[in-house]
Amino acid sequence: MPSLQTSQKAKAKIKQARDKKGWKVKDEEPLKKASEVLTGEADWPKETANGYLYAEGVSEATWKRFLYGTEPIDTTVYKAFCEIL
Repeated sequence: MPSLQTSQKAKAKIKQARDKKGWKVKDEEPLKKASEVLTGEADWPKETANGYLYAEGVSEATWKRFLYGTEPIDTTVYKAFCEIL
């Protein structure tokens, strides 16, 4: 599966865009928005018996990897995070 990792230079731009939107690291809004971008559906998160579910590949852990550039993430999810910012 193709993946991308946030560069040092991009981290500053991502933080700027996130701050402009008022999103905190643990904010649920980027996960909802990225799920909408990936699926075209507006009602996220989906409730399941085990809690809440976002679109495939979208999670708080993936969001943090995107923000901090600690590990590569799926290209499609990376692009969705970029789009919402």
